[in-house]
Amino acid sequence: MAERIIFTGQGDAAQDRRIQREASAGKLRKLHAGVYTDNLTDPAGEVAIRNAFQIAAHLCGPVLLSGRSALEARPSVVPAGEGQRTGYLFLTDPHGTRRRAFSLPGLELRVVPGPPAREGDHPLLGLVLPSRARMLLENLAPSRARDGGPGRTVGAAGVEEKLERICAQEREAHLNQIRDAARALAPALGLAAEFERLDAIVGALLGTRTARLSNPAARAMADGQPYDSACVNRLLTLRRHLEDTVLPSIPDTATAPGSRTAAAFIEAYFSNYIEGTRFPVRQAHRIVFEGERPAQRPKDSHDVLATYQQLVNLGGRLPSSLRAAEFMDEIRARHADLMAVRPECAPGEWKADVNIAGNTTFVLPVYVPGTLAAAVEILGGLSHPFARAAFIHFMLTDIHPFADGNGRISRIMMTKELVGSGLARIVVPTVYRDDYLGSLRALTRHGDPASLVRALAACQKVTAACAAPSVDRAIALWASTYAFVEAGVNARLEMPNAARAIVWREEIPAPEDYWRAEDAAKPPLQM
Repeated sequence: MAERIIFTGQGDAAQDRRIQREASAGKLRKLHAGVYTDNLTDPAGEVAIRNAFQIAAHLCGPVLLSGRSALEARPSVVPAGEGQRTGYLFLTDPHGTRRRAFSLPGLELRVVPGPPAREGDHPLLGLVLPSRARMLLENLAPSRARDGGPGRTVGAAGVEEKLERICAQEREAHLNQIRDAARALAPALGLAAEFERLDAIVGALLGTRTARLSNPAARAMADGQPYDSACVNRLLTLRRHLEDTVLPSIPDTATAPGSRTAAAFIEAYFSNYIEGTRFPVRQAHRIVFEGERPAQRPKDSHDVLATYQQLVNLGGRLPSSLRAAEFMDEIRARHADLMAVRPECAPGEWKADVNIAGNTTFVLPVYVPGTLAAAVEILGGLSHPFARAAFIHFMLTDIHPFADGNGRISRIMMTKELVGSGLARIVVPTVYRDDYLGSLRALTRHGDPASLVRALAACQKVTAACAAPSVDRAIALWASTYAFVEAGVNARLEMPNAARAIVWREEIPAPEDYWRAEDAAKPPLQM
């Protein structure tokens, strides 16, 4: 059940007494004079942070969010020691004559007198959220941190970052609208100097003025090469982890012509399976080696064949040896080949629209070239070939430069780096798909690179052990690892074991014990 925040002092004396009795009986918890909650289990500070707007509206009256609280539309949370956190909410009281402060467990409300709401400001959960023009002007005013908390405003660097993001998402015209609104608003707010700074920042981002910018992402946009700073930070996190981790150096065991053909086929099959292009493995074999083209799925069969052809003939220079422009030319050429029969995917062209998977929104189209260029620079400092390959793979999945085919392109480029460096390729089989995708999400969403590196290392170890002189033999070895079945209680990725008896059911090869366990788990037939 959702927690409630309960207030006294709202004009109902009987209700106030009832609330106080429930608090005395331990049914409610007091957060501040006149502020209670029925959440008796979570830390009081976390309850206060979650309900900061509601609490502020009650304690402070009809006030405006201001400074960084307006820009972020939430409390600014900082560590407070021993696993605790404190949220700071900065507010402007148009009716106030002095500074006020309210301290609750885990929440500080800082209120200063200031101008009233203006056109463009609007209600938000009992408070007032200033217009973008007002919040940006206010955040250019100087401030300093007090009592271990953040400063009231984010300063020029924070405003530059916000304007850069607005420009990327909503285009240049919206920046001009914000600037025009700020020009009209600044005199009434007494922020004429702040408008001059805002005007200079907008002009620099639009390329119409020369101004010194302090935020790196804003400088990149002003230079015509904008990049996604959050993605770049994830790539830097991955690089640091790769530099500080003992990485595998498993040699490539599939160097003979037959083994190389088998390895490329297996990788192409599983790489497409991950992306939802799913054929029985025997049919995929016929598509690649016998020219079969299923009448109902011509595009899917091309995906499998084109992926195989790129993997069996990886080409020349290592991806890590390429300059940024060369790297981008190569992945665009590979994408054009891979998506040749899918014009709806704009073969060889950067994406035009945002792509989203679950709760992940990938790099915006305007950021793609600049983020790729920044990523190639970061890649340049890695020396271990496994580190370079893992980095290349993640940078392409995280940027998602194309409308479709990003996963396959990323794994092809990872394989090219590994095989070109004499290391075993990394194949992600069906049984390991969820673990692999989960490890990518752990880094993209939570900044955890360790699980991705572990997942890739585990797959590489199995891949090297599954080298075989023929495709049929490779299928049998991979089947002995439970590779072709979905993960579950009866299957997880294991090292190959040629002694395991392989049984085919419904065109799926798996160890005999897997099918026995599946049969045993089925409910009995009802007569």
